Amino acid sequence: MRRLSSDLTRVDGIRGGIAPSPFAGVGGNVIRAIAGYTGQPVRLVRNGRPEQGCPFTEQLRYTIAPPGQLPLRNTLFSLVDVPDLRALAELWPEARTIWMGAGPVPEVLHRALIGLAWLVRAGLIGSLSPLAPLMHQATNRLRWGEPRGGMFVEVEGSPRGRHRQALVASLGRGQRWAADPVDGG
Repeated sequence: MRRLSSDLTRVDGIRGGIAPSPFAGVGGNVIRAIAGYTGQPVRLVRNGRPEQGCPFTEQLRYTIAPPGQLPLRNTLFSLVDVPDLRALAELWPEARTIWMGAGPVPEVLHRALIGLAWLVRAGLIGSLSPLAPLMHQATNRLRWGEPRGGMFVEVEGSPRGRHRQALVASLGRGQRWAADPVDGG
């Protein structure tokens, strides 16, 4: 984040996500944490205000394209409860939006988790914690797909010495300039 925002006078938005390889293996503690927070309210910053989101009930699609490499498949990312949501809000209090996600694969397991998250959010089940052992087995046994993973971090803001433009820098896609849609530049 510091490197990506070094040429900015103001950080307006931060968005990031991790897409692990399905062959990386996930430990029991990670699965228990995910099962514990899935569908539960989490604090984040959205549109300049503190708000609540619910992990695995908010999604976006993103293609991670490392420079000089073939892009990863277009991946479905879901909001996750990670320390980055709070740490980034403290380090960049002017940021109007901060969102962090994960794109686990195979996508069919990810979509099952999304469905369960909505049941938790609706109050039909209290927590996925009792399912953590089953989730751990499924995650570490049902493996197929691309053997690579990746991550992206995007920073949007106002660059030094420029007017009516926003820098969108991404570790997953390189750096690029984009017109600021608010100013119509």
